[in-house]
Amino acid sequence: MADLSMDGLATGMATGNIINQILNAEYGTKLQNLSREKSNLKTEKDAWRDVNSRISNLENKMADLRLSSTFDSNKTTSSSKDVADATATTAADASSYTLDISQLAKKHRVASAQQVDSTSDLGLNGGNSGSFTIELDGISKSFNVSIDGPESLNDVRDAINNASGNDDGNGNKLVESSVVDNTLIIEGVNTGTNNMLSFQDPDNILDNDGTNDLGFDLDINGNVNTASELQAAQDAQFSVNGLAVTRSSNQGLDDVVNEVTFNLKTTGATTIEVSKDIDKATSAIQEFVDQYNSVQSFIGKKLDYNQETGEAGALQGSGTLMRLQSKLRQMITNSVDNNSDYDQLAMVGIEINRDGTMEFDSNKFKESIADKPNEVKKLFNADTDEGDSFNGIATKVDGYLDLLVQSNTGVIPEKVDSYEIMVENVDEQIDSVNDNLEQERERLQSEFTAMETAISKMNSQMSWMQSQLASLGGSASSISSML
Repeated sequence: MADLSMDGLATGMATGNIINQILNAEYGTKLQNLSREKSNLKTEKDAWRDVNSRISNLENKMADLRLSSTFDSNKTTSSSKDVADATATTAADASSYTLDISQLAKKHRVASAQQVDSTSDLGLNGGNSGSFTIELDGISKSFNVSIDGPESLNDVRDAINNASGNDDGNGNKLVESSVVDNTLIIEGVNTGTNNMLSFQDPDNILDNDGTNDLGFDLDINGNVNTASELQAAQDAQFSVNGLAVTRSSNQGLDDVVNEVTFNLKTTGATTIEVSKDIDKATSAIQEFVDQYNSVQSFIGKKLDYNQETGEAGALQGSGTLMRLQSKLRQMITNSVDNNSDYDQLAMVGIEINRDGTMEFDSNKFKESIADKPNEVKKLFNADTDEGDSFNGIATKVDGYLDLLVQSNTGVIPEKVDSYEIMVENVDEQIDSVNDNLEQERERLQSEFTAMETAISKMNSQMSWMQSQLASLGGSASSISSML
């Protein structure tokens, strides 16, 4: 819309400034108050979001303390990690195992005769189509490889790798092929004599028989002779506490000792100790304590009021947050009804300071869990829904925190949503005030323009009258001089 104002055209007044002063007097304070209210609401909303984030992190720490594996885990140590290491489940017995490894399991690897290059047609089977079979007798697996001719070394490699039967049924290849220095290499993916390769070659594509072929040295049964064998298939041979053991693999040996998995790396001897992993529980407790202190410190700052500076925390005076803080402290300090010496956190080295923060004595905790591991574990993770007679501290606190931060239904997400609604309402009020302001601006501009136009017309009429009077005055003087 064109601006029809005539700023001071007739009156000389700065009507634009006058209009702005009138509008500012009527609407400026309203807009400032609404803008301040919106800023405060966003600050409080962001503070609640931060509270939600910190409490969510605390819930994750509590969830860790509800896991039996946090307290029951075993650890393993190897005197020579470069020889072998191990892992142990929570059910493993504390013990010591001496491993003496005499040989590692190896893959079967065979090679063709060297060719001139890897891309030229080899004229296999006289240039006609044919096939051969790769067999792994130890695991009763075999698959056919089709040769359609003309074929190069690279083509044969791809035919082996992409053969439809080259699969163990779980998406894993049985055999892999490559070309190295114009030589076709075929090897079993897995180690051990069970994965030893043999071949059936009715079209003489592989066997060195004096015709066009790949030059593998095979016996009458399709087994690979030494001339074509780069590495023989081999089982791992080792002893555990003097007992001889043979396995087809070096890794993941979980059937030698119950609940213990050995990983062999090289020949030699090592001693593996299996013991309770108290450090895992200690670390989990420390992380819980640190996050709890972070939550309490953050909440304290948001509720704080500094009398000297007059500065208030973003959520100062929030009854909801004060109740949350108080409830959390109460749940942490309360004892559990477990009829045990370890019925509250103070008994296991977790003290509550006067300011509400925690202090963790890790040595006292380690002594407690070494003394009565099951009672310490239940202090944290006992659950009546799982057959216990009481709920542990972690179980109770985790349940409470879930009520606070659960998406859509949690107390804090609902609080954040309510602030979103309040901010939207303030935005609507700001839009409404701005609309009224613009309407008032148009009205005032119209009125001032009308005033300027009217005064301009009056000034024009006055000028005309003055010119007429001046003209009449001149004529009277002429007549008088003639008399």
